[in-house]
Amino acid sequence: MLEGMTSDELWTLSAFWALFAGFVAMIARSQGRSPVTWFMLSLVLSPLFGFLAVVLTAPRKGPAMTPPPCPRCGVERVSGQRHCPGCGLDLWADYDARRP
Repeated sequence: MLEGMTSDELWTLSAFWALFAGFVAMIARSQGRSPVTWFMLSLVLSPLFGFLAVVLTAPRKGPAMTPPPCPRCGVERVSGQRHCPGCGLDLWADYDARRP
């Protein structure tokens, strides 16, 4: 297949191959993955394979966000709680340590 191609056609094919591998790297970066790894994988194997692998595999999740403890009593709380289960402090209002 490549034997019958001219030099200009090979350069054009190589440029599109690298361009699409870069596109795969951008998608990988938007999903929290290493763009360099996915670029190299797509460059060596195939941009189409890299694209399918990035899109079809689940993106990496970061650590779960836990809310900070109550500023008054230090009791752990659940996300979305309005009042502290330990002391009843309104967690959505501004906390002033001078008030009991």
